[in-house]
Amino acid sequence: MPRFGSVRPKHLIEEAAADDGSVTNIDLGSNALFKMKTFEYCMMLAESLASNHSVTTLNLCGNEITDVDCEWIKKLLQSNTSITSLNLEGNKVSSDGCALIAEGLAGNSSLTALNLLNQGPFGESCMDSWLETFNSNITLTDLKWRISSRSSFALNAALTRNRSIQRLRAAGKDWRTLLPDGLRE
Repeated sequence: MPRFGSVRPKHLIEEAAADDGSVTNIDLGSNALFKMKTFEYCMMLAESLASNHSVTTLNLCGNEITDVDCEWIKKLLQSNTSITSLNLEGNKVSSDGCALIAEGLAGNSSLTALNLLNQGPFGESCMDSWLETFNSNITLTDLKWRISSRSSFALNAALTRNRSIQRLRAAGKDWRTLLPDGLRE
């Protein structure tokens, strides 16, 4: 029997928390229920996915997520090791929230794709946070956003470096020479 209406975020988050492998994709994009309680649902996601090993894709686009909610996104990114794709397109994230996301990615080793389109504008302090993140993150290879910053060349260079590292790793070739200085032994 078909279901009508929005997916219930709480139900989907609880299913993912079980971490039994049945949930690999969480799609809460433009979810009317999520929009009503973004802080609560971001907190629930961060807590339930902290030790989850099966969810690889998280779509939270168009949910009116704000900078305050990004504190939970940061915690999620710091603790989860299975999410490879995160879509935050079309929310209400500004420089402060974007900087929190960058801080969360600093130690993350699983996320390869992040969509931050239709946000901002992002300021120079936010770009500084991203440059700092790329000193320790070598897995993010696909970052979608619109920026106009003096730092855009350095950010693109870091993304290109990460792509090269992943390509060389996959080919079984030496990639350690491309590591940022802070990660070299």
